[in-house]
Formats: sequence, C-alpha cells, structure tokens
Amino acid sequence: MAQKERKFTTDLPKYFIHGLLYAILGTLATIVFAFISLISTIVVGAVAGVGGEFVGFIVLVVFILFLLILVFFVAGLINASLSRSFWNANPPKGLKSYTGHGAALVLILTIFGLPNMAIDYFFPNLDSITFIIIAIPRVVIYAIIDGYIGRWTAYGFSNFPVASKARNVGDGISGTCPQCGVDTIVTMRDDVNIKVVTCHGCGNPFEIQWSEE
Repeated sequence: MAQKERKFTTDLPKYFIHGLLYAILGTLATIVFAFISLISTIVVGAVAGVGGEFVGFIVLVVFILFLLILVFFVAGLINASLSRSFWNANPPKGLKSYTGHGAALVLILTIFGLPNMAIDYFFPNLDSITFIIIAIPRVVIYAIIDGYIGRWTAYGFSNFPVASKARNVGDGISGTCPQCGVDTIVTMRDDVNIKVVTCHGCGNPFEIQWSEE
C-alpha cells in the first residue's frame, strides 16, 4: 500500500544529530586550521624577511587560497560522510567534488547563519543566565537547520535512480521505488516536476519525475 512521504518533523532528530556532529567536527577542524594559519604566518614572515615584501605578499596569497580550498574540502568531506550515513546520499568523492560541495555548503550556512551572527553583534555583553537561556534554543535550532541544509546540499550533488512508475492519484503523485517497488505519495508544486523522496520500504532516496503533459 502506498504511503505518503515522510514529514519534516519525522526527521527532526536526524537533522539535529547531523547538524550537531557537523558543528563538532567543524570546530575540531577549525582548531587545526588555526594551527595551520599560525604556521603560515611564521613562514610568510620568514620569507618576507629574506625575499622582500612582494615575495612575502605572493606567498601570503598562496597560503590564503590554499587554506580556503582546504576549508571547503574539509566541509564537503564532513558533510558528504554524514549525509551518506544519515540520508543514504551518494555525492561524488574526490578533491574537486568535495571542494565544490563544501563551497556551496559554507555559502548557504553563512547566509542562514546571519541572524545568529546578528544576535552576537548586537548583544555582545549578555549576563551568564541570559546567555544560557538564549544559547540552548540557538544550538538546537541551528543544529536542525544545519542538518537540513547539509542533507539537501549533499542531495544536490548526488545522482538518484528515477521512480520506475509515476502517476497522479488525486491527493498527490505516487512514485514507485525502483529498488524495492514500494509506492510513495508526494505533493508537488506546480512549478516543480522533480522531487527526491525517501522510500518507506528500503529507506533509499529516489527521484519522482512528473509532468501533466
């Protein structure tokens, strides 16, 4: 029997854990990046002392680009790994893929993180009790947001099998999982004709493609 697609609220715990693990692993990576930056500063200073300011500037630019690529690569690697575990995503591996994945993820997370940054900017001197009261819901909310963004960013870089059959069943579009044959009913906006859903039978994601024509 066909079942309706999973609701957002059903996956809230997984979104939270995904986002929380990403934040923890990202924090550990940031510590490593800080150490690399310190070493880079020392090296640039030494090079500038020997080769002059221009050479030091060139080396600095190279180090900044290297560090930026490294940040994107690690962000993509972490999120791809978590998305494979939690959401059965299959983003491609490799330096270019992880770097592009990470760049897209960091950009989206930065945009959605602006309200959080604004709170820190406009209220920098909160007392400890108020800080804790505000911090707890912020951590929970942003862990869920980060997990949601992480999932769908990974899906954007993944290739999924297409439903073996799709048909209009009145209250939605029913798609048959190409891997186990179970039907899932989804709702689609008029301007959307492709949707990725998670199969109720095998738990694997697949695409439902639909057109009224």
